[in-house]
Amino acid sequence: MEISNVNSNPFVTSAKVEEDDEKEVKEEQTGEAAVKNPLEKGETDKAEFSKSSSALTQDEVQDTVERYIKDKIASAPPEVAAKLSQYLATFDVAKFIRDNGNLSIAELYAVLYNKTADYE
Repeated sequence: MEISNVNSNPFVTSAKVEEDDEKEVKEEQTGEAAVKNPLEKGETDKAEFSKSSSALTQDEVQDTVERYIKDKIASAPPEVAAKLSQYLATFDVAKFIRDNGNLSIAELYAVLYNKTADYE
């Protein structure tokens, strides 16, 4: 009983595998080259923000801070609620904006979280 279609030379089989691997690598490289680099030809790497990420007005900041603090007061223990109430009573929106710059809504929530986290 003889096995047919078997190459007795292992180097020929190995060479064929290497050739196939090289072809695959070349195909992958040409496929990657076809993907456009966004910074080619003088294009700039600039983030574009939607209108919703624009700076808040003074009234919007005041309203957001009041809602945020009142929500925290509702679920806080009495001693924390007292500190939060004091913060809200002495809150100066003009000074807050001056100290923190023009903030988007997400940035405002981050600043508020940082300012009130130590109250808990």
